[in-house]
Amino acid sequence: MLTTLSVLFLVIFKQCDGVIYYLNETEYSRLPPIYHVDNYTECLRRPDDVYCTVNFDLVSDERSELLELIQEYSERRVTHFNHSKIRHSVCVTHNCQPYIRNKTAVTAELLEGCLNDTFWKDYNLKTKVENHYCHTLSDNNLEVDASDIVVALVLLAILLLNMIGSINDIKCTSKSKEERSLLSCFSVSRNWKNLIKHTEHKDPRLQRLKGINFWRCIISVGVIMVHCIWPFLIALNNPYAVEMNFYDLSQHIIISGSIALQAYLVISGFLLAYKMELHSEQKRLNWRMVPKGLLMRYLRLTPVYAVTIAVMATWIKFAGAGPFWEVSGDVERSHCRSRWWASLLYINNYFYNAQCVVVGWYLGVDMQMFVLGIITCVALRNQRHRAAVLATLFILGMTILGVHIYVRDLYPILIMEPHETRSLFESDPNFNEVYKMGHNNIVSYVVGMALGYLVYRLQQLDIDINKYKKYRFIYWALLPMLIVIILSGRMFYRDGPKEPIYVRVIYGVLVKPIFAVSVAGILCGTIFKLDGVYRRVFEWRIWTTPARLSYCVYIIHMPFLRLFLSLRTTLLTLSSLNQLLLLFGVTAISFIAAVPLWLLVEAPFVELTKYWSSRQSTEATEKPVDYTNGTQEKIEMNTNL
Repeated sequence: MLTTLSVLFLVIFKQCDGVIYYLNETEYSRLPPIYHVDNYTECLRRPDDVYCTVNFDLVSDERSELLELIQEYSERRVTHFNHSKIRHSVCVTHNCQPYIRNKTAVTAELLEGCLNDTFWKDYNLKTKVENHYCHTLSDNNLEVDASDIVVALVLLAILLLNMIGSINDIKCTSKSKEERSLLSCFSVSRNWKNLIKHTEHKDPRLQRLKGINFWRCIISVGVIMVHCIWPFLIALNNPYAVEMNFYDLSQHIIISGSIALQAYLVISGFLLAYKMELHSEQKRLNWRMVPKGLLMRYLRLTPVYAVTIAVMATWIKFAGAGPFWEVSGDVERSHCRSRWWASLLYINNYFYNAQCVVVGWYLGVDMQMFVLGIITCVALRNQRHRAAVLATLFILGMTILGVHIYVRDLYPILIMEPHETRSLFESDPNFNEVYKMGHNNIVSYVVGMALGYLVYRLQQLDIDINKYKKYRFIYWALLPMLIVIILSGRMFYRDGPKEPIYVRVIYGVLVKPIFAVSVAGILCGTIFKLDGVYRRVFEWRIWTTPARLSYCVYIIHMPFLRLFLSLRTTLLTLSSLNQLLLLFGVTAISFIAAVPLWLLVEAPFVELTKYWSSRQSTEATEKPVDYTNGTQEKIEMNTNL
């Protein structure tokens, strides 16, 4: 009777295309575990002990009903793991004793023989090893190489500069004013005051931008929340829980929440256009500002980014290793050693499998949009053709995205396929093309620029906002609208064939503009104080300091997640409690670590760019340009994620 019901169940849920969309827990329990980890510490006690992690496929010499079930269930890649591709970490010394001939030469044949014993006995299946890597106690005997020394010397030099600058600031030595100003950039005490102070801008218009700090903080935590799923996907004890989460609408705040990063682009475009308009009140915009702005932008973004890349390429290997080292920390280490140049040129978002500081793809997009934006701002210094040019860029951005989705037959959003997500989308075209390529993110940036021009124009006209308060219900609806847009991504995870291409194109062309316009509407309402409900939360002073740290937090939180996984020796169990604990832990340690990184690296180099900018202005005119309200503050606000 039970067998008959099982067959009937599979017939109901098996589609004509040979895909099984759902299994109950009884049927699911028949599948071999995707991950298995032998005790790592107990295994490696003697110099000749060997511990291997093996990636292998399930195969059979004859027709196997179980293997067919596994293959057809795994065909549903959007919501299921590939259960035919398995990774087990095995203590070869203890569990493969009959097959060991030479403990220093573990071969694929040896591992297949060892694994086949278990899989044939339990599942009537065999294994075919794809690749493997082994650990011994000697792996802990790491040597310091030349690159490690160079990075250590650079970090030591930065530390010494901060020490000298701090001592100089305390003692106020009798050096020239110019030299004191330069050294004070590296004063830890002065930078600490800048970190915790509440800035009061001379220009009241800049005071209206305080609400942006809220968005920086919330999106930063949201990014960490989404990324905290990754360790569970790569070292998971209960994969069934992950696959069932795709049926839970509330989980799609995380699963489909990647579109929230478009808010960063809206803010970035807004600040660029708005601050350029403010700067034009003091000095006419000209083409010389383009290379200067790009250089200052590069100097503002790069120090923290470069330090993180350097550490991940070198000293991270001394943190320790476990069964997950090769799929976590070592991946980033090897990519940072070989592809650091792509990251520092901000073109890494056009490379597949760019694993070096994997979140750096956004910096590439932001830098590319900044190039487009500053050229556009200078070209549109006269208001005559602004609306037409921005509308053209907006339509062009939508068209490029739609054509890309159509030609490559892709999804319009980032699809969190379990198999692709656990490798951080190294070969996923949706992530590597639709999601992170610069030309597919033009729309949100242009919406931000249009908002910047609009806000500046409305402030010039000194509009009476009270006339529009009767439309506050639209403003109040925008925040729930953002949540609805995020949850709408669930349609691409429903059971059934892939959505028709015209549906994917239409959704892709519309979802980013609608989301961006909604964010722009919230920002505009906050700036003009359309209501007091949202604004009280958005402008709360508590967001100020975390917002200043948000760029560092964005850069370093993923290395901490890699480190957490690299040092782990057991599997994780997915549950709401474990997710929250990991989220709170990573968020806390990221913000704590961001403080010294901000004080010693980010803040000093920001002050250096301000110092250099003011010197340039002093040499060019008798009266220095007030960069507090000008280009430099624009850059600072525009990049402090």
